[in-house]
Amino acid sequence: MLLGCKRSWLLGGTNRYNQEEALEIKKLLIDIASKLTPEKSKEIAVITPCSAQKKLLRKIINDLKDRGQIQNLQIKCDTVDSFQGQEADIVIYSCVRTDGSLSFLIDKKRLNVALSRVRENLFIVGHKDFLYNAKVEGKEIIKNF
Repeated sequence: MLLGCKRSWLLGGTNRYNQEEALEIKKLLIDIASKLTPEKSKEIAVITPCSAQKKLLRKIINDLKDRGQIQNLQIKCDTVDSFQGQEADIVIYSCVRTDGSLSFLIDKKRLNVALSRVRENLFIVGHKDFLYNAKVEGKEIIKNF
């Protein structure tokens, strides 16, 4: 499932974060948790290529845990590179980028980690129009996905 979001902000040069994406992921986590019975638990990976986004997402996830809103979720939040070799029932991939180059997002090794570590459900959260219309070397990406 591709969830649409809008803008991103620069932080410290090239390291980006996207507040709107983070809020969509927050809503998604609450929704997933609400659909599970208290004794049912799911392993969830929230991964992103950007360390600034990871920091923002961890803050939001910790706040949700402190409020008791996602107690039945076992959440790992990390960069794509750090998640390599792990799996989860549900993977939420935060793209962050809303403009510019997609080369970092579509690096084959990173994309393989992001898309192949899921057991049940994969959610891609990003700027829908940007990702849908993105081309690399003249090839459409999402439309052929």
